Amino acid sequence: MNLIDNLLKDYKPPTEKQRKANKLKELQYIVKQMSKRSNFAYQSAIERNKKNNDYKQYLLRAKAELNPTKQHEIIVNYLKEKG
Repeated sequence: MNLIDNLLKDYKPPTEKQRKANKLKELQYIVKQMSKRSNFAYQSAIERNKKNNDYKQYLLRAKAELNPTKQHEIIVNYLKEKG
């Protein structure tokens, strides 16, 4: 209990000015994230990364198979999904 009492004794709630400053920082961060995500270049980069990751995953699946016909099936399935 002694430790908790010492912590509570030293605790000072944030002032109104500090609360407003913290809220302003939060709002600025939110606005920055919203404007970043609405940017066309950012959106296209996300889509491009998703496509590249899908491609890499299919290649890894195909490489993991020892049977060449199974590898061919995996590649054909990828092309069907993307085509």
